[in-house]
Amino acid sequence: MRRQFWSYSMVALALGLACDGEGITNPALRVPTLSIVSGGGENQTGVAGSTLPLPLIVQVSGTSGSTNGQILNFVVTSGGGSVFANVVMTGTPKSGPYSKMSGIAQNTWTLGDSAGPQTVEARLIDPLTGATLPQAVFHATAAPAGNAILTILSGDKQTGVAGAALHDSARVRVTDKLGNPLAAVRVTFTVATGGGSSASGAVTAQDGTASTPWLLGRTAGANTLTAYLCCDPASPSASLVTLTATGIAGAASQIVSVSGDGQRAPLGASLPIAPAVQIRDVNGNGVAGVAVTFTVTSGGGTMGGITSVTTLSDLVGKASVGWTLGTAPGPNTLRATALGLTGSPVIFGVSSFTPLYVENQDANSITVYDPEGNGNLTPIRTIVGPNTGLSVPGGIVRDSLGQLYITNYTGNSITIYPAGADGNTSPIRTITGPNTGFSRPLALTRDGSGQIYIYDYATHSIIVFAANANGNASPLRTISGPNTALDGVSGLQVSATGEIYAADQNAGNIKVFAAGVNGDVAPARIIGGSNTFFLQPTSLLLDAAGQLYVTTFTGNSVVVFAPGANGNASPVRIINGASTQMRTATGLALDGAGNIYVANYNGQSITVYAPGASGDAAPIRQIIGANTGLTSPGWMTF
Repeated sequence: MRRQFWSYSMVALALGLACDGEGITNPALRVPTLSIVSGGGENQTGVAGSTLPLPLIVQVSGTSGSTNGQILNFVVTSGGGSVFANVVMTGTPKSGPYSKMSGIAQNTWTLGDSAGPQTVEARLIDPLTGATLPQAVFHATAAPAGNAILTILSGDKQTGVAGAALHDSARVRVTDKLGNPLAAVRVTFTVATGGGSSASGAVTAQDGTASTPWLLGRTAGANTLTAYLCCDPASPSASLVTLTATGIAGAASQIVSVSGDGQRAPLGASLPIAPAVQIRDVNGNGVAGVAVTFTVTSGGGTMGGITSVTTLSDLVGKASVGWTLGTAPGPNTLRATALGLTGSPVIFGVSSFTPLYVENQDANSITVYDPEGNGNLTPIRTIVGPNTGLSVPGGIVRDSLGQLYITNYTGNSITIYPAGADGNTSPIRTITGPNTGFSRPLALTRDGSGQIYIYDYATHSIIVFAANANGNASPLRTISGPNTALDGVSGLQVSATGEIYAADQNAGNIKVFAAGVNGDVAPARIIGGSNTFFLQPTSLLLDAAGQLYVTTFTGNSVVVFAPGANGNASPVRIINGASTQMRTATGLALDGAGNIYVANYNGQSITVYAPGASGDAAPIRQIIGANTGLTSPGWMTF
């Protein structure tokens, strides 16, 4: 359209010149004027980028000839907008408020995208020289376009120390949709996550920017800050922005214990919860890469076979180590040191205990307990499964290395398991075969030198093996024959002097043989008779003072004799009665404190009595219930 308008104007100009030989630039003639008519579009206001509502209208006057047909140039001189036609010819409008007025030219003005003042010049052009004659200047003001828009300028995605101010302030800008800055707009800043702080708000400057310092929260991790136009955070998304930052730990300040202290565990066991510390900054955030030295300070335990190890704290500031306890009962301690930090050293204390091992004849299993446990206690370990070789287990004893020895009544064997054995574990050695003389091995004990004593129920003999016996081993000696009077021994014990005590359940007595005897020898003494209260004596033990403890299977009692008891001796005390809750008392064990443990074959329980208990004494605790795994419990050992 503009190209056609321009062509038409040029033709009209040529015709005009042909008709007017005087021209409009003759200095002897009148000087033309160019003016903006009243209501002709001066000083309008519109939205940036929009077309102003009123056209731009000027009038040419004072020419020597006709004012119509004069050529005007419209030029945008500031603001970057545009006009409909760059070249316009004057004429007389046929309608409207300027009808019948000659020398009129009009145009439309589209404002530029920048808010603020803008100008357009209308220039009268001399057609002969192309020079600009009078000109008129139109002024307009471009207002911001549309809703205010908020954008992030700087301060986003920073990383800083938790609890400290970020290096760069959070800085935003408010503009219209065309990018024009908006001044004096209230921006509200709110900490959304992370727990830090900022100014509550700021007013935009002339460049449309507003900013606030941002203090991160004290906890390391993600922080967010929202900025929105006052005062409606639920306004359209264009008026709300979110800045993010990451708080990291500061310098290491302290070491604290986080887990592993105060545990109880069996002798020589690896702790189920590894001792762990955390290195923290002043705000409690974990600090990585700090050296922590763990050192065993008592109890004889190790960490992977060594007693001191240094490790670095991980990404969350934690450092831990696997700790295997020593083999002696009592306290174990471990020290964790981080040089120069508050709280260093951290001391871990663990109590080790000798587990209670119980054989379950009907389940072909060995269940292992914390002896201080009570009630429906879950075993800490259970040895069970076809690989174990357990077959109606009977006698049970443990050596100083923690190895466990078991007789298998129907398996005609002794199986030996490593310390800490659990589950379907295979024996480390098995004594079995025709040379052993086994027909129905039952009772079992070891002497101070480690020699192994078993009672074979079918041959009525006590068979002694070397400490390291294995496979189809031959006995060192065998106590057997009519002079022994052995009938149905279910419990064996060797005293510190080597005397052999045999609880003869069928004979109803305790037979004591001299140390080192062999063959068909008579007992050195027999404890038996009505005063003894023996009703099927089953298990027996000697305490450190030499007192003899005996369980009676049908008597549901524990009878205790003075050292050296002989003949129809009366017990020094008897634990018996309804309150004891014994039911077919079978196995017997004593802990280091003198507590008395009784396995109740039909009661499916372990009852525990205080040292020195006597009469109708109630248990101080008992292991009983479905979780225990007790199934016809028999012999026991520590």
